[in-house]
This record gives sequence, structure tokens and C-alpha cells, in this order.
Amino acid sequence: MTTPKQVSRLRRLRQGASAAGLAVVCALPWALTPTVSAQLGREPVALDADDIGGVVAGPDGAEAGVWVIAETTDLPTKFARVVVTDDDGRYLLPDMPPAAYNVWVRGYGLVDSAKVLARPGQRLDLDATPAPTPQAAAQYYPPNYWLSIMELPEGPDREAGARAGRCGLACHQMGGKATREISPETTAVLGPFESTAHAWQERVKGGPTGAFMSRFYERSGASVYPAWTDKILAGAVPPRPLRPRGVERNLVVTLWDWGAVNGFVHDQAPADRRNPVVPPGTLIYGPSQSHDMLVWLDPLTHEVGEIKVATRDTDLRVVPRDGLGGPFPQDPFGEIRRPSPYWPNEEIWNVASEPRSGQMDHKGRIWAGFRIRRDEKQPAFCRSGSTNAFARYYPLDPRPNSNIGGKQTGFYDPETEAWTLIDVCWWFDHSDFASDADHTLYSGMNNVVGWLNTRLYDETGNEQASQGWCPAVLDTNGDGTITEWTEPDDPFDPMKDMRIDFTCYSVGSSPIDHSAWCNGAGPQIVRIERGSDPPDTCKAERYEVPLDHPATGARGLEVDSHGIVWVNFTNAEYMGSFDRSKCAVLNGPTATGQHCPEGWTFYRHPTDAVPNYEGTTIGTDRTYLINVDQFDTLGLGPDVPITYPENADALIAWLGEEETWVTLRVPYPMGAMFTKKLIGRIDDPLGGWKGRGMWSSTAHYAPWHIEGGKGTRGKLIKYQVRPHPLAK
Repeated sequence: MTTPKQVSRLRRLRQGASAAGLAVVCALPWALTPTVSAQLGREPVALDADDIGGVVAGPDGAEAGVWVIAETTDLPTKFARVVVTDDDGRYLLPDMPPAAYNVWVRGYGLVDSAKVLARPGQRLDLDATPAPTPQAAAQYYPPNYWLSIMELPEGPDREAGARAGRCGLACHQMGGKATREISPETTAVLGPFESTAHAWQERVKGGPTGAFMSRFYERSGASVYPAWTDKILAGAVPPRPLRPRGVERNLVVTLWDWGAVNGFVHDQAPADRRNPVVPPGTLIYGPSQSHDMLVWLDPLTHEVGEIKVATRDTDLRVVPRDGLGGPFPQDPFGEIRRPSPYWPNEEIWNVASEPRSGQMDHKGRIWAGFRIRRDEKQPAFCRSGSTNAFARYYPLDPRPNSNIGGKQTGFYDPETEAWTLIDVCWWFDHSDFASDADHTLYSGMNNVVGWLNTRLYDETGNEQASQGWCPAVLDTNGDGTITEWTEPDDPFDPMKDMRIDFTCYSVGSSPIDHSAWCNGAGPQIVRIERGSDPPDTCKAERYEVPLDHPATGARGLEVDSHGIVWVNFTNAEYMGSFDRSKCAVLNGPTATGQHCPEGWTFYRHPTDAVPNYEGTTIGTDRTYLINVDQFDTLGLGPDVPITYPENADALIAWLGEEETWVTLRVPYPMGAMFTKKLIGRIDDPLGGWKGRGMWSSTAHYAPWHIEGGKGTRGKLIKYQVRPHPLAK
């Protein structure tokens, strides 16, 4: 297997060969042939030797706002690039690696055009193919448009049914062809079925998340999903989406295959989020949660590989997971979990380390959350009776069905090609580096935010001395410090402080004061400052959504360069921002959550990107994490908040100055743009739009649901917004 170090050597050898190949392309005669643009009196598309461009036209003339897709298997991994046509139907695919490409047109109102073979340097005009029927056109609509024609039940089950669709019955994209219909694979393995309802009842029991799906389905989806499928099979189609317009046509999307065909890469680490400028030749890494691997891509040579994630214990239990961090329980029917109908003879997602939540630090090392030891081996310094200051303050004793000590952390160093494993006392998952001198790495779990002083760890190698954690205790007696407190179920006591229950599934560090912000769960976010001598100086603040606002289910959270907190609400149709500087009250007996409504601003998702369920005002999507593009790596401006509805095949970005949303769609392959995290990277600070971009990974639990079906691999995806649709 090629290692990352060998890739850098291979890259140098290939640079000369690539330059020679481009010299030949420059002389290709088709770059000078007459074009549709010239025939129609338009300015022709100017091409370099590594571009492909031309005009897309249909029976009624130029096709504006449609996608041109170029894909090749000539490179070490499958590669595709997607652009959008301008007002005159012109397109330009820039900087194409030397290869033979299949090129075709996709767009709303069309069916895919015939694929045409092309090479860089070629001028290629393309014929768009109008859809012959509404049903044919709708095959290319986003999954959440199909989900929008689901009819939710009346009464108290309405919100439960909506939630089941939003989360895809456990981290599946909902609305794609594999979910809205009963696939042939499902029928072959689990059928024959007596009815659509019977098919749905059986299909949700199978695969890595079958136990969770079946419980959720019986509770909230059994009355709506079969009727939805029957409605579609009877010919119902959703309304036609809008084609890209304005700045949305400036998007360039590049996709590489990576990861396994029967698993998924949870996220990716292309750069240090605090300073996304990377040295030349930096690889991109991603933790493959379902295969105990750290996968990588070289975006220059297009080579991919994988590195086994190390563990400290060699006898880690290989336990199928339910996608929520715990072992599979039995399903509602008292039956054991069934295999996936797509992989009937394989027990997929049998894992030991289960890595996820990758982060690159300032040294180019890749951190992640993963199991290095058995759960019951929680270090003594974490527990009650320890002399450790943090354990005395708030001990973390392992308990059945808790998430204490279930995952640890560590990093892979590309320079040494070695793993360093670090035991921590809390469940280490989503994380964020503070921009302080200690390069503090925050992570959290239920009722705790933890941190690792990575500078101190690098200097000493001392796990215990380098970590700390605190609960969330509000200064409700208003004396400026935390002393004696009440527990969450105790009556309020104005003479004491108050510990609260909260979640720190998603954590963000403020670049202003290095405090940690946690998503809090439900309709709240929580701020924790460590102070000068934690844990004694730890202090928390809770900020709840105003009672008259429907936003709830706080999930993803990031802090922008001004200290403003941006948060997703996974059970509502909103993104929110919170400005603590607007708060008149920060502590005291009234500072328990509802004391700063003036700090909140809410932004409803655009209905063209997230349509409502039919006949309701309930959106068809949930959003997971969120990104604030502090360094303008995407091209829409600095500090732009970007979120990613899971059923939309799109990013949505809020442009504050224009007070408008921008929808950036990934039309191919359908289902690939299901991501958990978005991170920016700058390869060349002087390279303009070409030198930067944002990156995501297909985080679909079932990549075989992606367009292409079984055998399709997940994608590493790069997003760039150029100045105009023909920019090179």
C-alpha cells in the first residue's frame, strides 16, 4: 500500500510528465473549430489547454442554470467536476487533470444528456435533453423535494413523523430513490412482501442501524411511509425546484472517491480551522467510522489510501453499533438485528476503534475521537476517591448505559507515520481547537465539557496533567464565583449556585476569550469559561431560545471571528445566532436561561432549498453541524455561516449584508452530498479562488443508497465559488 510519504515522492516524478502531456493538448485542432456561441453571436468561451468548455443548448435555445458534469476513471481514484451554465448556456470546466472524460448535462426540467467523450483543451457544445414526462424530470430532483409530498398525520404524531423523515430514521438521507421506493435488493433478500406496509416493516429492521430504525419507525413512521411510497408509485411527483441563479452559478464542485464501498467516512480534516493555510502537498484525511481506518487523499495526484487506527487494548470488543454510540438493543419485535439486504452475507460495521470527528492541528497532525481501550478501564484519576482536582470537583465514574469514558482521543502524525494515543475521562467526540497559546482542544459529552492542553501534552506526555473537565454550574447567587451548588432536580435556592443538565455534543471555542460554547440540546446553548484555576474557577451561562419561538434541538455550533455564536436547530426550520455582548444580565438569580432574548436572531431555512411537508409549515430537513467561514475559503465572504440540510444535496449559506440565502447544490451523484462537517482550506493564499475551497465528505451510513447503487463509494467533495461562471 502506498504511504503518504511515498505519495509526495511520486508527485515530484509526475510533474514533468504532466507538463509534457499538456504541451500536446495545446495543439489539438478542435480548440479552433466554429462554436454554437459564434453561430448565435455570443462571445465564445475562452479555453486554456486544461479546460473543457462550450455551450449547452436545447430545442428552445441556450440552457441557463444547468449542470455540466465531467467524470473520469483514468486517475488513481474516480474523479468528477461539476459546473453551472451562465445566462447564455455557456460553461467552463477549469483545470481538468489530463484524462479522458465522460461529459454530460443534467438540469431541472431535463433528463441526462448522452455522455460525450472529451479531453482537456477541447471545445465541446452539448445538447440538452428535455424530460418527456414530469415523472422523468423528477428523477433528478433533490431528495427532500420527494420527501415533501409525504402526508403527515394530523394530531400529536405529526411532529414525530416529520422528525423521522428529517433524520432519515438514523442518519440516512431520506427521499432518494433507494428510500422512497422498495429496492430490488430489498425485495430479493427480504421479500416477497404482502404490501408496501409489510415491505417497510421488514426493511427498517436490517443493516447496521436496524434496531434503532425499527424502534423509531414504529413510534413515528408506520402510518406515513408506506402511504408515501404508494403515492409515488402511483405517479405523484414533487414540484420542480428552481435552477441555480446569480452567484449559485459560480459554483465549482470537485469529487473524489474514497473510503470503502460498504462503509462511510464520518468527516474530513483538510486543514487547521484556526489558520487554514496549508503547506504544499498536504494530504486530506478522514476517519472511516465503520472500518477503523484513517483514509487519505492527495488532491494533486488523486491517490487515496488508508491507515489502520491504532488502539491501546488489543482485545477491544468488536460490537455492532446503532449509530448513536451504543450497542444495538433488541428491536421491538424481540428479534436480533438482520443483515443489510444489500450485504446479506456480511456483518458490516463491526468495529473496534470506531473513529470519527477528525481535526488537523497547527502541526499537521490528525486528531480524532476513537476507542483505544475497553469501556470499563476508565483511569483511576477520573473516578471518585482520586486525588485529581477535577475528579474531586466532579468525578466521572463509568455507569451502565452512560457515555462516560466510551471514547478517547489521539493523533496521527504524517511526519513520523505513527499514532499517539491519549486516554481521557469523558466521551471524546466532536471537538474544536481554541486559538490560545496552549492549543487547547475542547470536546464534551452529557453534562461535561472537557479539554486537553496539547502544548503541555507535547512537552510532558502526561495524560492526567494535560486534561481537565467541568460541569455547567450557573452563578445564580451572583457573587461572581462558583461555590456550593444545587443539583438539577433540587429546588431553586437563591443563596446557592445551580448545576444544570446540558449536552456538549457540538463545541465551539470563541476566538475572543477562548471560552467553550456547547450546543446544550433542546432550545438552549451553554457557555463555559474555565477561568485562571480550573476547576474551581469554572463558570457556566445558559441561554435559552425565547419561549415564543419554535426553534429547538440545538445541534451544530460554531463561533465567528467576532465572538457571535451560530447554531443549527435540528428539530426546527431555523438557524440561529447569539450575540452575548447584547445581554444586560450575565449572572444572578434571573440568569437561568430566559434572561437574554435580545441576544438571539433567527433565520428560517429557504423553502426552495428546504421545502415544507405537503400542507404544513414543517420543513423536510434537519441540519447537523455548522460552519462559519471565517477566512472566506468558499468565496462568499468572511464569517459567512453555512449549514447543510441532510436531504437537500446542497449547502445553504446566509449572506448577512444581502439578508439572503444562497443554495449551492451538488447534483451528482445524487445522495453524495450528505455531510456531517464542512471545513475550509487555503492551498495558495495568492491564488485567488483557485487557491482555496471548502471540503466535506459523504457521511451517509449507507453509501449504497447513493446514485449508482451497491459498489458506489462515498465522496470527498471540494466546493469553490469563482467570480463568474466562466472564470478560469
